[in-house]
Amino acid sequence: MFLGDVYKWVWALSSPTKTVAGFSHLETGGHRSLTASTVERKVNVPLYAMVGYDHPNAVANREPIRAEHRAYFRANLHPLRLAGAFNNDRGEQIGTMLVFEADDEKTVWDWIKAEPFYRGGIYQQCEVRLWNPVIGEIAPGPALAPVS
Repeated sequence: MFLGDVYKWVWALSSPTKTVAGFSHLETGGHRSLTASTVERKVNVPLYAMVGYDHPNAVANREPIRAEHRAYFRANLHPLRLAGAFNNDRGEQIGTMLVFEADDEKTVWDWIKAEPFYRGGIYQQCEVRLWNPVIGEIAPGPALAPVS
């Protein structure tokens, strides 16, 4: 999306008479445009953050199940919206944060409990909290980034 398109999109969302659905395919630079229903759904569906703190020996224990972990993420992107690692000053992973868009906390826990790192005992502590972002926003649409 080009900067001019971003301005149009922001203007459309702030205008009471326009919606993102009013953009044509051409106006969005050939990218998929959002519909008003997409924006409404994202506003009404809660976000949950999962923070998992690793056991001290988790660095070595991750490698044997990493391929299964990545395959699970690829096959189960819904309801995941963001995923990232916490690293120590040596660059070793020491935890995980996942953000989910789900109707309830049970849906999130069901997803987490099936995830290979959780099943493999990587996390010393894992918690899920209802999350309300205050600054910035998560782009509408499903998680798209491939798991590296």
